[in-house]
Amino acid sequence: MNDENEIFNRIKASLDRASSVLDIKNKIEEEIYKIVKKLEDFTHNQIEILIKTNYSGNVNFQSSNILVCINKTKLSFNYGFILFGYNIDDVSGFPIEIETEQEVFNANNFKELSNIIANVIDKASIKIMELAYKNIEELPF
Repeated sequence: MNDENEIFNRIKASLDRASSVLDIKNKIEEEIYKIVKKLEDFTHNQIEILIKTNYSGNVNFQSSNILVCINKTKLSFNYGFILFGYNIDDVSGFPIEIETEQEVFNANNFKELSNIIANVIDKASIKIMELAYKNIEELPF
């Protein structure tokens, strides 16, 4: 009977750890979404943020499971670019790998995550504003 209790306790502890990791992963996804979604407000909804699963293994973002895309609104077709891709650690939630076309970053906590995303947005700010306010015929991408 004692062996059985030990096994049940191990199973319960394992499920509790898994639940905690899932909570962290959800909080990470919410934080990412909260930050990038503000871009819509700042551009007066001239762009929209789309979070997509990287099923096709995009050539520039092969190691990212999730892609954060920015599209121009009010078009009958998708037109935009990938801001960044990311992976959340399956075991603990952190570190999170954030990948742009040129660089890869690792965030070990929420503060680092927010700062990295802000830096990525800063580097892409001209491209974001061009997408938001220029006609597509004028865009270089």
